[in-house]
Order: sequence, then structure tokens, then C-alpha cells
Amino acid sequence: MKKTLLSLLALLVCGLTASALSAKNVWMSPSYDEEPSSETAVLTLVSSNPADSAKVNWLDNLHLTFDQELTRCDGTYTLTNAEGKVIRTGNLQAGTTMTEANIIFSPRMESAGQYTLTIAAGAVAAGDATNEEIVLHYNVIGRNTFLPLTITPENGTEVESLDHIFLTFAQNAVNNVSTDVLNVTNAEGEVVATATMYDNYYKATDRLPGSTENDVVVQLSQTLTEAGTYTIVIPENKITQYSPSTYNPEITLTYTVTGTDTPEPPVDPEDPKEDPYATFAYSNATPADGDTLNRVDAITFNFPDIVSAITKKQGFNVLNANGETVTTGSLDWVNYPGALLTFTLANPITTAGTYSFTIDEKIIWNSLLDIMAEDLGVSNGARYNPAFTFTFTIDETLQPAEPEEYPINFNKEAYQHHSSRVLNSVTLQAGSGEAQTVTLDGTKKAYQDLTDQSFTIHSGDAVTVQANYSGDWMHTYVYVDLGNDKQFSFNEAADQTGTDLIGYTYYLGNNNEGNTVAESVAPTTPIHFTLDTAPGDYRMRIKVDWSNADPGGNVASGNHILNNGGHIVDITLHVLEPNPSDGITAPTLQGQTKIIHTLDGRQVKTQNLQKGIYIINGQKVLVK
Repeated sequence: MKKTLLSLLALLVCGLTASALSAKNVWMSPSYDEEPSSETAVLTLVSSNPADSAKVNWLDNLHLTFDQELTRCDGTYTLTNAEGKVIRTGNLQAGTTMTEANIIFSPRMESAGQYTLTIAAGAVAAGDATNEEIVLHYNVIGRNTFLPLTITPENGTEVESLDHIFLTFAQNAVNNVSTDVLNVTNAEGEVVATATMYDNYYKATDRLPGSTENDVVVQLSQTLTEAGTYTIVIPENKITQYSPSTYNPEITLTYTVTGTDTPEPPVDPEDPKEDPYATFAYSNATPADGDTLNRVDAITFNFPDIVSAITKKQGFNVLNANGETVTTGSLDWVNYPGALLTFTLANPITTAGTYSFTIDEKIIWNSLLDIMAEDLGVSNGARYNPAFTFTFTIDETLQPAEPEEYPINFNKEAYQHHSSRVLNSVTLQAGSGEAQTVTLDGTKKAYQDLTDQSFTIHSGDAVTVQANYSGDWMHTYVYVDLGNDKQFSFNEAADQTGTDLIGYTYYLGNNNEGNTVAESVAPTTPIHFTLDTAPGDYRMRIKVDWSNADPGGNVASGNHILNNGGHIVDITLHVLEPNPSDGITAPTLQGQTKIIHTLDGRQVKTQNLQKGIYIINGQKVLVK
């Protein structure tokens, strides 16, 4: 009843207002003989969000507010670019209020440029009132703004031949370059070759001359030497950067090849032309081809692209200078999938002499291999290795090379690339002492040598280490070089007994205390261990990584520490004499709940105790 009375009152007020306005219009009219107006009522746009002429990152949801409650809002709109080309068309939709209509762009318009939105007349209505044509303008900044600063050779120029192009960006695009095959077309639009792209960031030792770590290399499947004009189109969103999250617009590369005057030699039927797909050669090897060493166990080959398949993995003969087989070798990935392969000898070679082995053609395939195709993907641009022979010399008088001190598995000057993960500081608490904190420099530099800072503990202390890390889905590891041999030892297997890996939140389903934990355990989870070692200075390493015990960091292509937002920091650990206040006592174990660890941090049960020293409920005790 109350609602009905209010409605009648509203109608009465609206009627009085209309009457008053009508009387006013009659009073102001210069003539009483005018015909009543026959104009159609107009529905007016009050505002738009984003507003007309706004600069926006992208267009996704556009809200239109009108001066009357809408009874229909299903008319059409058209979005055109600066050249007048129609980019999107569609229909308006009802908004959240009676006076609002929406336009939803799906997928959202992210391409940078000037756009004009035209809403057709009559697209919305309020009773008999409809809108006139509405025109709005928007400047989309977009995400497709990751453009190279320079292109070498310069785009649009003449070159004698063409086999690669450098796109130099202000920021590297590590692991964010599409491996799709690009077509190289001539002036008639015919495909004459293909090209693939790779980033240069990890190629510190095998970059093409004149290139930098911020280059994306467009590598042609064959060198173009025949005179003509050639075009390569890199589609939008094939090269991306992490922060800010942007990608390339479509890039068209055009070159005029002048060619050379040198005629091609006649084809010898006994010596056919080299297969254009047999071009997937290794970039460098450790040791290098031709090196002289005192011993060889294995050779590591670094390829310019991920190796997708090896068609033969065992049974390669290693020959001496007389062509006699002295041992065999096998070929396998260092980490699968990846670009590093290792050739492992069945028996190490230490006897003086020169040795060699041959890898036949079509053994090693690049990432474009289509294993479902009958031709093993060659028609799709996949490449394989040419046959090559690797040679090395053994000199028994040579001293073995000194290993690098405290190595890591990536460039020590590199920065990690994850937008929301960073190690801020590390805190250590020993025994009943106060917490000690070492703070990083605030950058995303992945490795930091902070050995000018230190933690101090007493030998035998129960120690807690905690990483102050922003971000989840990572794990924390603590190493101490207990032997001071300038290396951090570890095991690939779960058991880390006797190694320098003394604490971790997660590895192969457990933490260092032997407790089962989930992969999702937070990297900030406190790590507990007891360090019973001789007084002195030691190097401590704290690593934030994903499910990997290697102190140098995970460099597998799918879980690279730099891409995952990992960190490695080295700190000096001062170990003092045992704290006299800790004492060594003989505990009474019966009828009490005890948390018992061995001195190397392993948790044990009461019934398994033998004679020796243990950490029980945080105290060092002697069990007799």
C-alpha cells in the first residue's frame, strides 16, 4: 500500500511539473497558431567509461550511461582503426543499471593505435526515444609495443646475401620467443626458405659476431644469395617481455639481395649438394674440439636450440690414431628437454694419444621436429645435425684444471625475470640467541655474493634459517661448505647425508628433517638443523629454487631458476666453540615426548637410539 501511494504521489508531481512547463511554454510562445511539434524524442548519451578521447591500455568493457531508463539496447556498433579499416563489429548489451548499456570486446583490443567507435542511430531506446549516431575516439597504448630499437641489417636495405637478422631490444626476451617457423617469400609471394627465432640471452660464448644479449636472432634455414626481394613477416605476439608485460606488433622485414657474380659450380653426381636441413650444428663444446687434456670422461655439446630427439643414443666408437676402437660412447641430454647434450665415454681415457669419434648425420634434431610426420618433420622446417668428427688429445703430464670456486650454473651478472617473486632477506637464529638478518640489495640480481656479511653460531647449536621471499611455489635450500674445499657437495638422490646440503623445505617429497611435505610448501617455511662442526669460518649458501638440490641452480629449460624467480646468495658463517651453557647431560627418556635429531639434522625415534650425542628438544645430550 505504501509503495502504491508513493507511485501515485510521483505521478502527481510529474503531472504538475509537466503542466507548469506547458503553461510556461504557452506564455512564452509568440503565436497561439503553431502546429504541435512532430520531432522524435532523442535519447542522449550522458557519459562513457572510458570517456571519449581517453588514452587506455586496452579496450575491454565500455560502459555507456544515458539520460533515460532504457527499454532496448541491442543495436550495433563498429570499431575502426586510424586507416578507417573495420576492426570489430557487434551489438550492445544491457548494463548493470536501467540507464546503462555495455559494449564488451572479447578478446579485448590490445593493439596500440587510434580507434573510432561508432554506435548506430537507434541502437538503444527508452520508449519512443532513441539515440542519434554516437561517435567516440580512443587512443589504445596497447601491449603490442615491444619493438626492437635497431634491426641489423637495417630493414628495407640492400644486402649481398642474407642468412640471419638481429632484432635488438631494450630488454631481453629470454625464453619468450616463439619457435614457430616463419616463411621467407620472394617478390612473387613464393616461399623460398624458412626462418626460426631464438633469444641470445644464454649464449654468452656462442653468439653470432656483432650480436648482444638483448638480441632476438632470426635465423634463415639457408643463405639467400640469389638476387631478388625477400620478405619475412613476424606475426604479433611472437616476442614478449616479462615486465611490463608487452609483446611485438606484426613486424615485416624486407630486404633486396643483390647476389654475387660467382656462378654456381656444376653439380657432381658423385657429390650431390649439401642437404639444406643438415644445418643443426653444435655451437660449442666442453672440452672444445682439438683440446689437449690429461683425462676425458665426457664431452658436453651446446646446441643453438632445444634438442627434441636423438635417433641413436649408444654405441658410438671412440678411435685412437690407428683407427682402433678403444671404448664406446653414448649420447644423452644433460636435462631433458634442453639444448645441452653429453657424450659419455664407457671408460675414461687417460693414456697419451689422439682420439676421435664421429656423430653421423640425422642423429640430433632441433625443436621443430614433427615426430608424427613421415618425413620426420623436415617439410615443416625441422633441422638435424650434419655428420661431424670430434677429436681430443691426452697428455698424461698435464695437471687437471682447477675447478671453479663455488660455481653457479648461469651468468653471475644475470637478473631473474619473474614479475612477482624476489628474495628480500635471510634470517638465522642459533640456540637461544637473537635473530640475525642479512638483507639483499633490493634488485632481482639472481646471484649475490654477500660474504662480507655474516651469521654467527656456536658449534652444536640448533639453528633455524628462514627466507624472507615474496611469492609462492618455490623451495629454499641451505648449504655450508663444511670441508672448506670451495665446492658445495650434494646428491641427486634423496639422501643428503654427508653432503653440504644441510637444510631444505622440499626435495623429492621431504624436508631435511625427513618429514613428508607437499610441493606447495612455502619457501618462507623455517628450516631447522643442528650444525656440529669445528670452529672457524665457512661459506653458507641460501638458494631459492624449484625442486632442485644443485647448489648452482636449476637450469632445465622448463624450470630455469631465472625464469622461476629464484635467487642464490652466499654469506659467511662464523662458527664459535660450543656454548658452555648448552651442557651435555644424560636424559631420562621414559614417559616423555622427545623430539630427537642426530648431529647432522636427521630426526630419529626414541626406540632407535644408540649410544652417542643427540639434540633432544633443542638440547645437546649424551645417551649412554
